[in-house]
Amino acid sequence: MKNKLKLFCYALILGLMPIATSDVFGSSALWSDVSGGNAKYGLISLKSGTETNIAVSNDGKVYAAFQDKAKNNRAKVRMFNGTNWQDISDAQNPNGWVSAKRGGNPTLETDSENVYVTFTDYGDSKLRAKVKKWNGSTWQDLADEQHSNGYISDLRGFEPALSFDNSKNYLYAAFRDEASGEREKVLRWNEGSGWQPVTDGNHSEGLVSSSVASEIDIISSKLDDSMFVAFEDRSNGNKIAVKKWNGLEWQSLSDENHSEGIVSSAAGYSPSIDTDHLGNLYLVYTGKNEKNTYIHKWDGDRWEDFAGGVAVRGKTIESTISVDGRNYMYLAYSQKAKGAWKVRMKVWNGSQWVETKVGKSNNISRGKGKGDPSLVAFENKLYMSFTDARNKSRARVKMLNFE
Repeated sequence: MKNKLKLFCYALILGLMPIATSDVFGSSALWSDVSGGNAKYGLISLKSGTETNIAVSNDGKVYAAFQDKAKNNRAKVRMFNGTNWQDISDAQNPNGWVSAKRGGNPTLETDSENVYVTFTDYGDSKLRAKVKKWNGSTWQDLADEQHSNGYISDLRGFEPALSFDNSKNYLYAAFRDEASGEREKVLRWNEGSGWQPVTDGNHSEGLVSSSVASEIDIISSKLDDSMFVAFEDRSNGNKIAVKKWNGLEWQSLSDENHSEGIVSSAAGYSPSIDTDHLGNLYLVYTGKNEKNTYIHKWDGDRWEDFAGGVAVRGKTIESTISVDGRNYMYLAYSQKAKGAWKVRMKVWNGSQWVETKVGKSNNISRGKGKGDPSLVAFENKLYMSFTDARNKSRARVKMLNFE
């Protein structure tokens, strides 16, 4: 009886202790394909599916968008309902194709009921950025009197991005605006007021960059309705700049070592940002010289080089970050090793970076290809979409589950 009691107490203690995250994240069994009955190996496009993007709604439905080579690179949206993948379609948008011709860089966002997609519309002679909404039965252009047919740019609008604020009151859209001298512009949508530029006295018409810029990312705080943007500031040596919208004005995230919100010390590209539930902001980007993936943390007052400032050493591209409700941090990227590009992902376990594996390999993708991964965290799961080179460059979705 005494020995049984000891065993019971020992088991109880083990049950209360956190599992070593290096063991958990290193387990190959945690990665699975989001397949259902009709998408073997999580492959969701019949032919090449590029520029993938992923989102999860509040009820756990997984949405993926990509450029579908089977239909002239039209933007396509699909949903995983827990059993199968299905096209998000209506009579005007058959088979989930939401663009009439090529739909560049499709990006998704969701609220509790609706799905939103933005893309550069190559079927429009001006190549304008467009936003559409799926209300559960039909696709609708997110339009008002000044933005007909859901077009949010007057001329070319490139690399559009979407994000709701924390309260889901406003949907924010950010893009590079040709009509404004290739500056980065931010608008927001509210059902009652339509599209409005996010403007203050120093940022007219919602223009957050002072000059030519590119590759903007936008994300909300997880504590309040503040919004953050990061972009390549071409007028400042292609360095990465970060700003915050506090509801009244745009603020450059600056400290004594980073004036005007310029975070990178040298040229960088493809910035990605996310916030944790403690109020911190994380920024990753690829350096144009060393090609490392760099990571920095804003704690509300100052920038610091997170965990030494280099998350991945070696040739990398398109690094993207996501933080879940437990403040676990995920970093996906493509890395060139031995002459081939592979999609990889690592997790910050609170003290170190830990590589995730598929089998014995650190490579999440198969074949040779950059993959352009997209991430979204939902509850205790992490979803990744990417282009899988070995499988005819088809769009693929995987899940990392460690509940």
